[in-house]
Amino acid sequence: MPDDNKIPLSGFLRLSAIIGPNGPIPISRSSWWAGVAADRFPRPVKLGPRITAWRAEDIALLIETLSKPAAGQPAENVAFLAKREEQSGPKK
Repeated sequence: MPDDNKIPLSGFLRLSAIIGPNGPIPISRSSWWAGVAADRFPRPVKLGPRITAWRAEDIALLIETLSKPAAGQPAENVAFLAKREEQSGPKK
């Protein structure tokens, strides 16, 4: 991944390209996984028994949503969650 933190239009990203000093989202691994568990961040895709990645489209949408919070709203990924719910149906 280039040093300028540009997210590709499609494909998959490993966690090291998303968070921390190499990625565009400056949080720790534990904070990231807590956000995944709480549905604040996108869910990963298992590419193999020991390979976990995230869709580049989901990460790009997350970054866009986090960088432009609605007036009076916390900087959460509301648009990402709405899009995910449209695709998968309402939570059970």
